[in-house]
Amino acid sequence: MKFIHVADLGLKNLPYGGINPETGLNKRFEDVLYNFKWIISHAIKEKVDYFVIAGDINEERNPESILIEKFSECIADLISSNIKVIMIAGNHDIDSSAGTSSSISYIKALGLVNTYVADLGPEVFEFDDVCFHCVPTMFPPKMGSKDNQELTNKIDEYISEKELVNGKPNILVAHYTMEDTFPGLNIDEPILYINTLKKFDYVALGHIHKWQMYKEFQGGYSGSMFTKDFGEQNDKYFNLVDIDVEANKIKKAQIQIPERKFIQLDIDVREMSVEDAMKKIEDKIKSNNLAKAVIKVRLQATKRFNPKMIYELLRKKEVFHYIPIQWDIQKDELVKKIDVKPQTTDTDIVKEYMELQKDDNKFKENVIKYLSEVIKRWEQELGAV
Repeated sequence: MKFIHVADLGLKNLPYGGINPETGLNKRFEDVLYNFKWIISHAIKEKVDYFVIAGDINEERNPESILIEKFSECIADLISSNIKVIMIAGNHDIDSSAGTSSSISYIKALGLVNTYVADLGPEVFEFDDVCFHCVPTMFPPKMGSKDNQELTNKIDEYISEKELVNGKPNILVAHYTMEDTFPGLNIDEPILYINTLKKFDYVALGHIHKWQMYKEFQGGYSGSMFTKDFGEQNDKYFNLVDIDVEANKIKKAQIQIPERKFIQLDIDVREMSVEDAMKKIEDKIKSNNLAKAVIKVRLQATKRFNPKMIYELLRKKEVFHYIPIQWDIQKDELVKKIDVKPQTTDTDIVKEYMELQKDDNKFKENVIKYLSEVIKRWEQELGAV
């Protein structure tokens, strides 16, 4: 019995890439759709029996119609290949205030063949060769709990007391944080306990976007299907799980998704002239393979300068998308170098500051002259008051 474990599709029109004029779709969403179809093609090629989606199919509870259409087309490909689809709702699929529907409830309402949905509460889907115990994201009001700690206790009690089916693998599918996910941080959300999960043959988790398997039990997080932003700079995977019931063996294959790269270039150009800074930036850009990637350039500098040439270099590298340059202006070093004595005048400070700049001497002389005149007029006006 083989199945694929994915999670956190997060279908949404995304901010990177703009609109494809030929399709009318956001280009980054086309990336996500490509990734999903690539995984489905792998599932069909491997002739898996089940396709498990552990929550957060959509980024929002009320997805746009085009997202529903494209997701439905993908599910139809699985159904037509006689692959059973198991899906649960994640925290992004459910409206925490209403709790009466989810972004995947329409799939359940259609009653499609080979499609099994746990959207608003726990469900058990038992087949001839496996049993899936599904626990979607639930919120305290829906479960009659006063807070997340009470909800955690209820979920843990439900999973602990869940009777397993003898003679076949028992798979838990859930969309929650594990107890060890944010050690030392006060994250107020329901959690799962490691010891509670040990009885299952495999645990298919969603919610955490980084791929992570556990030693204490079989399974873990498949991670998200695509890179959402620069805070997720890690490779993306899904799990192909093969369970041999007779031999009581389980094999897990970690398969990498051909995801578009997010690359951040950190370049320090402090205390450099504009010409030298641009030369360093140019060398950095040319020495990296940035084609088809999403790029962020972060400059450590003592002052801003015209970034037009940087954007031109990125366009020549044929990057997929670049975001506005992030400036990290470091002024403290200049301030520390100015030796302010008790008798130092404002004009002296201006002169000393300008001497520290890398600009041409004529420009500095003009600035010093102008600011000195401004300071002199200001002092005269102040003295006349």
